[in-house]
Amino acid sequence: MKLTRRLLLFLTLLPVLIGLILLFVPARSPARAGSSLPDSLPQDSERIEPAKLIFLLQYLGTDYGAAVESGQVISEFEYQEMLDFSQILLEESRQLGPPQEILTELEDIRRLIEEKREWIEVRGLTLSLLPRFSEHLNVISYPAVVPNLSRGKKLFVENCAKCHGLEGDGKGPSAAELDPPPRSFQDPRMNQLAPHQLFNALTFGVEGTEMPSHMESLSDQERWDIAFYIMTLRKGFNPVPPSTLLPITLKNLAVHSNEELVGQLVNNGVEPQVAYIDYYRENPPGASLQDLLVLAAQKLQQSSEAYGQGRAVLALKLALDAYLEGVEPIEPALAQRDRGLAVELETQFARYRMDLSNGASVEAVSARCQSVQELMKLAGQALSDSEAASSFAFVQSLAIILREGMEAALLLAVMLTYLAAAGYRELQKYVVMGVVGAIVLGILTWWVIQFALGISPLEQEALEGMTSLLAAAVLFSVSFWAIRQIDTRNWKEYIRQKAEHAMRTGSGLALASVAFLVVYREAVETILFYEALWMRSESSGGAIVMGLVLGTLILFSLVFLMFKVGLRIPLRPFFAITGVLLGMLAFVFAGYGVRELQTIGWIKETPLEWMVRFSILEVRATLETTALQLGILLSFLMGWFQLRWSRNLETR
Repeated sequence: MKLTRRLLLFLTLLPVLIGLILLFVPARSPARAGSSLPDSLPQDSERIEPAKLIFLLQYLGTDYGAAVESGQVISEFEYQEMLDFSQILLEESRQLGPPQEILTELEDIRRLIEEKREWIEVRGLTLSLLPRFSEHLNVISYPAVVPNLSRGKKLFVENCAKCHGLEGDGKGPSAAELDPPPRSFQDPRMNQLAPHQLFNALTFGVEGTEMPSHMESLSDQERWDIAFYIMTLRKGFNPVPPSTLLPITLKNLAVHSNEELVGQLVNNGVEPQVAYIDYYRENPPGASLQDLLVLAAQKLQQSSEAYGQGRAVLALKLALDAYLEGVEPIEPALAQRDRGLAVELETQFARYRMDLSNGASVEAVSARCQSVQELMKLAGQALSDSEAASSFAFVQSLAIILREGMEAALLLAVMLTYLAAAGYRELQKYVVMGVVGAIVLGILTWWVIQFALGISPLEQEALEGMTSLLAAAVLFSVSFWAIRQIDTRNWKEYIRQKAEHAMRTGSGLALASVAFLVVYREAVETILFYEALWMRSESSGGAIVMGLVLGTLILFSLVFLMFKVGLRIPLRPFFAITGVLLGMLAFVFAGYGVRELQTIGWIKETPLEWMVRFSILEVRATLETTALQLGILLSFLMGWFQLRWSRNLETR
């Protein structure tokens, strides 16, 4: 009989095991340029990157003032640098074939420098040209994620303080050996710099100086962190919160200097102070939804262009950045307005990445890119809300707190009842101590999880995927055994044994440890489930909170009625119903977890064009999500039939 049961258990879990095995089949590496890609183009172009041309234009606008004053050269080195950079900028730009208007203005900048005209003229022309030139070159000039100034400070100390000094005064330990000397970030001229220029300096370095490129050693987000931190080093930096909210966005802060921002606010009828701008420098707001979509569109276009140049690996990286930094953050808001459009946008992005990975033709990749671009244009126009998703999130939230809370309450009740019946009420305080300790540690666990979520988009996507898969595994186990009512009975027997041992020995520590284990186990499961639910259904946050609040009220009411009034709850149906609901949640979390890890390329994507999508249950058109979810469903059903079969045998 034991052998038969083990064989049945193995067969029951076999569908889930098959689904899991499919996830671990190695993902294909991004396709390199093959016969479908042009052979004539090199892997890495020798031409200067467009972003560096923008940096040169910014550099001319800010540093020309250190080269010429009142028509006289005040620094031969700086002036020669201005001549060289303006010539490089003009020649490289001509190769790109910009509109004649832009080319004429670049020629005018070069002429003004040759004529040693005033800095205000050169700066005015560069500021006027920058937005149009950036748009023409498709250069992204702002971060997708709010810069972390604390991390920026740490990175500045590690990478910049040696030359620029800990306080940014340009007097670091190596400064005396450098010619020209490092820039002082305390200089009032910092009011004329934008973080984007500092970001570009960190990215490309500064020719003719000892400033190196940090493109390889620091990520894009880390360079933005440093750039925004440097803006706080200016002497006189004095952040003062404005009395009313100012119309300043993350993009404004990234691409404009303090002087420009003050001028813009004055033109809008606001009387700002630099101290207000400083406040936003220290507390930058998040990017707007429109800014994020523009950023995604820019990176997607860059991805398509890179693929056309035979740089498939770079194309795949840019496509992933476009989704993680520009689309994924707006999905909750988009899903609230039009869930179908959100799902279609995500699906088309996935197919675009698959085209890149599978070595599709340049024409096919370009066509797919255009279809995704069109969807992103529609994304901001969606207005309808999805009540079905919110209702489903509410039911899941309610089921989690009721099931986990009821089990903890019942198990603690067993302990307290045993102690009272045996005349050991003085030991009940140890149970309370264990419960309090578990609650405190549970709160700390939740805090650690929240801290871990404050990371880069790719790391956060990976964490969300792994958290959801872990939650699915635990939920599958909980729901699978909850229906069989083995889990609760085993816990009760374990607690009886511990309580009897504690009463015999008079040891309160054993009781406290058991109470701690009971509550902390349920607390961690609850935290894990709610965190995964929140990640998946952030747009339904209100429904999740309502489910939690209502479930908690119902739970306390049931516990009160059970122990004060003697109400008997039919526990078998209760755990069966909540077990089914949590099993459904395991099904959903498994699909979501696989989808998140597919997004970042950790799990391969095999499309199933014929597959029907059902976004509320995370049913997606890929072999991997379908196999795992189908495995969970089959194992669940087989487990239920096995249980019925076992009970029929027992009654004979």
